[in-house]
Amino acid sequence: MSSEHDTTVTIEHFTFDGENRFNSWKLEIEKETRSRYVRSSGQRKISNGSKICKEYFCHRSFVPVVKTEGRKRAIKSLGINKTSVSCPSKMCVKIKGTEVSVEFIRLHLGHQCEVTRMVLLNDKRACIAGN
Repeated sequence: MSSEHDTTVTIEHFTFDGENRFNSWKLEIEKETRSRYVRSSGQRKISNGSKICKEYFCHRSFVPVVKTEGRKRAIKSLGINKTSVSCPSKMCVKIKGTEVSVEFIRLHLGHQCEVTRMVLLNDKRACIAGN
């Protein structure tokens, strides 16, 4: 990938005491980068079941799945968030006991990190709605 896109991919390593601290950090990263990290599959156990691994990918990655046949609502005016390419930005999270270790690739390729493509978090939605 480095030679194709003329860029260097850096993997950052972080360790957290518990999933709550990881989730707080993840929210800050999502705000900072104007992107969301989502899981495309469930968690899996590794190392004889003593560790749990979860992968979070940039929400703009991969091919969109849009059913047009029998669809009652119109497709969003902005279009679809998915870019049909794989953005390298991701988080590989390993949990052992209360320790959470993260390998994080911050670099986004194949799209811009636009505010219009972000999904509002529940607390922001409630604030806007006046609740």
